[in-house]
Amino acid sequence: MSTELSTQIEVIAVDAHTGSHLFKEVLLGILSFKTVIYVTHQVEFLHAADLILVMKNGRITQAGKELLIQPLRG
Repeated sequence: MSTELSTQIEVIAVDAHTGSHLFKEVLLGILSFKTVIYVTHQVEFLHAADLILVMKNGRITQAGKELLIQPLRG
């Protein structure tokens, strides 16, 4: 049995300024040495990701460090 403590933090519906602040201060600051799974539609945060997964209909459609995100059609 692992002694590693897993913590889940959920932030729901914050304005753009607050979201940006949380991203910079918490994810890039306080949690910078932790594994973080960050789910967002805001592409301005992609530059800081080690791995980007793009999903459509519950499936991974693209994966990589830096992606050229193309608009989804259909």
